[in-house]
Amino acid sequence: MYFYSDTIISSTNGWEKNMNTLEKIFKNLIQLEFFVLLITIIYMFFLAEHNQLDILKNKEIIKWTTEMTVAMWSLLYLVVYAINLYLLYKFKPIGKYLYIPLITIGIMLGTISPLYNVTKFDYYFLNYASAILSGLVIALLYFTGIKDKFKQSIN
Repeated sequence: MYFYSDTIISSTNGWEKNMNTLEKIFKNLIQLEFFVLLITIIYMFFLAEHNQLDILKNKEIIKWTTEMTVAMWSLLYLVVYAINLYLLYKFKPIGKYLYIPLITIGIMLGTISPLYNVTKFDYYFLNYASAILSGLVIALLYFTGIKDKFKQSIN
């Protein structure tokens, strides 16, 4: 009988260790996604070749107002997305509910961006890295015990 209860206690500790490991993985993924977001912002606003936008302007494909409108919406999106990553990191339920809609909005903003058609390999690499990280976060959010952490933070 003692052995049986000892086994239950050890399996409970194993579950807690597994959950702590899962939490660490989830938080590390959120931090990595935030880091990729920062690199993307730096690339888009500071390192992207300005010649790409100049070529588009000369071809009159886009106008200044369209470019500024997309840039303003993109900047607002990036701020909200960064706040949402913080909410996910702190296991706030609103972060879980906003995550997929924000990813969808980000995809739509990415397709109307003037840089979408004329970017280089490193920008594509950042987009793919971000997509993979988002997929991992979604998988952990909805298909592991992490989803229970968001329910616990309501109480």
